[in-house]
Amino acid sequence: MTKEIKIYKYIVYEDSGRTIQFGTDKSKGNWEYEQKLFEEDGFSTGDDSIECIGSVTPDAEGIEKLLGMIPSYDEEE
Repeated sequence: MTKEIKIYKYIVYEDSGRTIQFGTDKSKGNWEYEQKLFEEDGFSTGDDSIECIGSVTPDAEGIEKLLGMIPSYDEEE
């Protein structure tokens, strides 16, 4: 059985809108750490979300490179 690589979407709500990023388990760990730091500084992360949106198999070569090419973007609300 081939292990799958999970793909996550991270939405961060800010004063000026929201930022959306995509990544793997490594990214998810970084995002959770980032949220913890924001909470320690007194900021709320209650509306932010990390959601698994799918997965790919490791033989999908270059998935990390592909994810690096997907820009995060800000949306003005």
